Amino acid sequence: MELFNKYEKQSINRFLFLNDNQIESMKNNHINTLGELSNRSKNELRTIGFDNNDVDEIEVELQRLGMGLRG
Repeated sequence: MELFNKYEKQSINRFLFLNDNQIESMKNNHINTLGELSNRSKNELRTIGFDNNDVDEIEVELQRLGMGLRG
């Protein structure tokens, strides 16, 4: 049985602390939902232009929802 988090299909737009450029960067890299975001690693997010503080904030917010970043 696959563990399903009720937030996985919610839009990344839920994260109001992200600015429009960051949201657009994610969408350009096929990250549209929180589930798709949680399948990415910290290094992948840095590669598409997020700094360490951004990545840490994303990780904390995902953890609050019972999710996290990959590896």
